[in-house]
Amino acid sequence: MRRAFTVFLLALCVATAMAGFGPATLGGKRRVDSQDEGALKAAAAAVDKLNQENHSLWRHVLVGIDRGTKQVVNGVIYDLQLAVAISPCRNPYTMADPSAAEPKGDPCEKNYRVAETQPMHARVLLRPQEADPYLVTFDQDMF
Repeated sequence: MRRAFTVFLLALCVATAMAGFGPATLGGKRRVDSQDEGALKAAAAAVDKLNQENHSLWRHVLVGIDRGTKQVVNGVIYDLQLAVAISPCRNPYTMADPSAAEPKGDPCEKNYRVAETQPMHARVLLRPQEADPYLVTFDQDMF
């Protein structure tokens, strides 16, 4: 009887680990919720880097996180599938004077309706102990 209980308990632990419940293991990938604070910060950093590097006149904005995983390896690696949209706001990284990006009456001050989103896959390494904690890479050439 005791052996059967031990086998049952071991099988339950294995099934729980395979289902993705329980504590995260070092190096293992775990699904993240679309409202996870760390994932939202990583997504915001990815969209900010997109705005810095694509030289578009219009700013890209984060609409949401479609799905993602998180892995703890010398920091936290977020592998995220994002929904982004082009807003009616000027991209401050392409302007000579970034303070002029949002004058009075600019649509950035209001809630505007997003008409169309684009998928974007980004990998973000978060290392909080460093001065610039986010290292962002994109899967494909997005520019």
